[in-house]
Amino acid sequence: AGAVGLGVTSMRGSGTAKLVDKALESYNTGTKDFTAAHYDTARKAFEAALQLAPDSQELKHYIEACDSEDKVHKILEQAKKQLDDRKYAEALKLFDKVDKSSTQFEDAQQQARQARREAIKTIYTEAQTLAKNDNAAALDKVKQGLDYDPDDPELLELKNRLTNAPKPEEPTQVAD
Repeated sequence: AGAVGLGVTSMRGSGTAKLVDKALESYNTGTKDFTAAHYDTARKAFEAALQLAPDSQELKHYIEACDSEDKVHKILEQAKKQLDDRKYAEALKLFDKVDKSSTQFEDAQQQARQARREAIKTIYTEAQTLAKNDNAAALDKVKQGLDYDPDDPELLELKNRLTNAPKPEEPTQVAD
């Protein structure tokens, strides 16, 4: 019980063991819910344990973590909605809001990489279509894609092709 930081020594009397068991039970429920990303129920369990062990810094830390992880969870939900609507830039801005200290940071990074790949694929296809009729517009689209990944080989190859494409013939002026 000491590892949990539950103040066993401050509880005296015959009911102490029952209170400690109850606090541990709430703590264990909280950690399971926290691990499963059920932050609301985890928070309630940690608060119940804190009632029984009001001096526990660890429980206070977990309650704060529940709040911050819940915010991150909501950010990730918003980002997924933006991806569903193919709003890649907006989704990536949301993924960037996820703090490194979050337990969901790695997941957010992975989803951001996936979003970047999808954005580049979409932009590449749009640029190829534009290239048939409008070199300048296609080049603008490629530059937009390179904002997501400046080293993308397909976009760089397409940029090179568009940049070195023969220009449409312009009437030449003959000097008198």
